[in-house]
Parts: sequence; C-alpha cells; structure tokens
Amino acid sequence: MTKPETIVCEIYDAWRAQDLEWLASYLPDDFCHIIHIPTEIHSLGGMARGKAATIERLAVIADDFDFLRFDTGGLIAQEDKAAVEILSTIGIERPARPSKRQSGISGPSRTAGP
Repeated sequence: MTKPETIVCEIYDAWRAQDLEWLASYLPDDFCHIIHIPTEIHSLGGMARGKAATIERLAVIADDFDFLRFDTGGLIAQEDKAAVEILSTIGIERPARPSKRQSGISGPSRTAGP
C-alpha cells in the first residue's frame, strides 16, 4: 500500500470506529468537508470550513445516523494523493435520545459490511 492509501485507510478506520479524536489527528487545521446536499433539504449540507467545524459536523452525523453500509472500496491512491468514492447507506435520523458522547457509552463501530 502506498503512503497516501495507508493514511486514507486509517482515516476511514477512525471514522468506522467513531473515534473522532483519532480522525482529527490526520486533518490539517484548514481542512474543508463538503456534503453535496442542499441545506434546504438538510442542515448538514454544504461545506464545513476548518478542522474544528468538520469534527463538530462529523460528531452530529455519528450521533444522529446509523450507518448501514459504508464502503470505501473505491479508493484510488497515487504517489502523493488519494481519492475515495464512498458508497454508503444510512438509516433515517434516530428519535431524540442522549448522545453516545454525552452518555459515555462506547462500543464497536455501527457500520455493516466492508
């Protein structure tokens, strides 16, 4: 595996484990995260600018949605860059309940599949 491929795989391993501190350790401060959903459809759509805003957004996603499938098999890596198309299936928003992070509950990733 190339170095970019290894790093991207570790980033997604951190996401699958819902370990946002581990994931954040790979992101530069000026990182941007885009979700291609209009904000009129869902407030999480659009761009989060900066590592802190990205991690905050990912925490909401991790707490509010069930990942039924999360496939990073489309990873393409070259010498100094990598890209991945993520095929995912997420469940509907969960009813209001205490956040895992607030309740102190932890456990294995909620992802299914590869």
